[in-house]
Amino acid sequence: LGVLLLMGLVDLYRRRRVAGRRREYAFLLLGGAVGAAFGLLNDSFVTSRISPDYFELGKGVAGGEGFGRRVAWLGLQAGLGPGIIAGAVYLYVNTRQSGRPSLPLSSLVLQLWKPLLLAVFFGLLLPLSFGSRDPLDFRPVLDRVIAAGATRAFLRVWWIHVGLYLGMLAGLAWGAVSIHLERRTLPSGSGSVR
Repeated sequence: LGVLLLMGLVDLYRRRRVAGRRREYAFLLLGGAVGAAFGLLNDSFVTSRISPDYFELGKGVAGGEGFGRRVAWLGLQAGLGPGIIAGAVYLYVNTRQSGRPSLPLSSLVLQLWKPLLLAVFFGLLLPLSFGSRDPLDFRPVLDRVIAAGATRAFLRVWWIHVGLYLGMLAGLAWGAVSIHLERRTLPSGSGSVR
């Protein structure tokens, strides 16, 4: 956020009234807000309820009073970065070939659902498919510090998070390819990043 703010202020200072990147910065912030909201909802209402131990042991979030607030803050932070990155990738794909017209930003906003959809899909699929597997060999250590049932929940939440990130990447690629293909259908001289 600090980098975005600094870039926006530099652009505004250098160009004054003709600063032209306000919409792009707003789109990046929107992507970050969507990612932050998703991270908050997932960590606060789903994964921390399945395995508080995942957050205490795996993420270093202190338990006890205020645990939910600390998990929510972590979820906001964890989602913000990927959301901004998704926005940046979409902006790049939309403007990388200067000879082709760009899509309006409203079209890019509509692409933001693709990483969310595939994140949810993979976040459900991976724990269902691999939930009992322990590829990083967590179980021997976890069984010594938490109950056996809690170990299964910890691994399930780990797989949910792996699925969320893989799904986000797959959805981001899907959106980027969609933007690229849609730009190819625009007649020359039409469209803009506005």
